[in-house]
Amino acid sequence: MINTTTLVTKVTDYERNCTEKNITPTYNGLGRWLGISGQTIRNVITGYYKGGLEYTTNPSITRCIDNSGFEVIRSVFKYRY
Repeated sequence: MINTTTLVTKVTDYERNCTEKNITPTYNGLGRWLGISGQTIRNVITGYYKGGLEYTTNPSITRCIDNSGFEVIRSVFKYRY
């Protein structure tokens, strides 16, 4: 699982990279940057996974991002879509 401190650093680096290259951040791009799938990013944005199951506050062994990191991910796309 990517801890929130590391996530903030990586997301900031991704946003800086996008700005420098004049490209729009994407789910797949951020996913690649973090080493996870674009679908996982999409799931975090929507708050649901596996076809409609809502994320809970109980972490799963397979979860890539801690609940406290969800808002970090969402902030990247807040005003873009």
